[in-house]
Amino acid sequence: MRNNLRRTLSDDKRRADKTIADHGGTYQDYRPKYVKPGVWSRLCEYWCSDAFKKKSIAGKAARKKVKAPHTSGARSFDRRRRVCYLIYTHLNKTDVT
Repeated sequence: MRNNLRRTLSDDKRRADKTIADHGGTYQDYRPKYVKPGVWSRLCEYWCSDAFKKKSIAGKAARKKVKAPHTSGARSFDRRRRVCYLIYTHLNKTDVT
């Protein structure tokens, strides 16, 4: 649940960034209805802080260096490889009856 909330808040920040770029204003102007005003204002302060910006830049640089991002969901690459192998061998068997 924590990751879902983090992802949701990240999406809200991204939407606010786009809206601010298009129409102007501040983060405070684009608070989602499900977030309390006090919580949103603290998030806005954090997003505008130098510490957050420094972490954001470092994270972007680290993500650019990844040559093979893990995009296979909850299954590991090895497990996915084994499942694909089993499916492939099962589909290529011929029944001789």
